[in-house]
Amino acid sequence: MVKNEELEDYFKLINVAYSAEADAIIIQDPCFVPLLRQNFPDLGIHLSTQAT
Repeated sequence: MVKNEELEDYFKLINVAYSAEADAIIIQDPCFVPLLRQNFPDLGIHLSTQAT
């Protein structure tokens, strides 16, 4: 789970993966999907088996 105080670093790391042309990321919280789709449109998103 990403805590509020970790959000800035979380999105910085996703940006690093996106910039490195990663095919996809694995996330645990599906509430981030719309925001990720908006900001990283070509990045695949997979939900963890531990998704909440």
